[in-house]
Amino acid sequence: MLKFHLDYATDFMNAYKHRGFFGFLFLNHYSHDTHENLEWCDEDLLNFLINFDQEKSISNNTILIFMADHGPRFSNFRKSLKGFLRERNPFFSIYIPSLFKERYGEEIYSKFLSNTNKLLTPFDIHRTFLDFISLEKARSLSNLNDSRSISLFDEIDPNRTCKQAGIDLIW
Repeated sequence: MLKFHLDYATDFMNAYKHRGFFGFLFLNHYSHDTHENLEWCDEDLLNFLINFDQEKSISNNTILIFMADHGPRFSNFRKSLKGFLRERNPFFSIYIPSLFKERYGEEIYSKFLSNTNKLLTPFDIHRTFLDFISLEKARSLSNLNDSRSISLFDEIDPNRTCKQAGIDLIW
């Protein structure tokens, strides 16, 4: 079933690669309630990523994001301290092609890279999406300025606390 979804995503990218596109594929079915069969997805996902990388007409012009809103929320493992912490730690990975650096400059790209392994929130990701749109339309970062979000194209303090990021203590 995952192959069907990934083939759809590939067909979608191929159909719109010369016009620009935004796609969102929500694949929670494979791991939301259990992780026992998740390894069945490995080969299909690996093949998708290999094909994505090899299809330069797509990978040279596409920002690809993989994310999860939380870690595992099931089994007795969740009752342990390690399980408690993993449940509250989402996954976020982003691929930005080299064309991005060429088009928008080394400074913006370097700031993005410097924010690896820093505390982020969904608000920061939203702000970054707004910057993607603004960069494409106006060749500049958005002028949105709020106290709750920081774009990944701005410097994020490596010592940012949950309180500073607006994250409740329970998380």
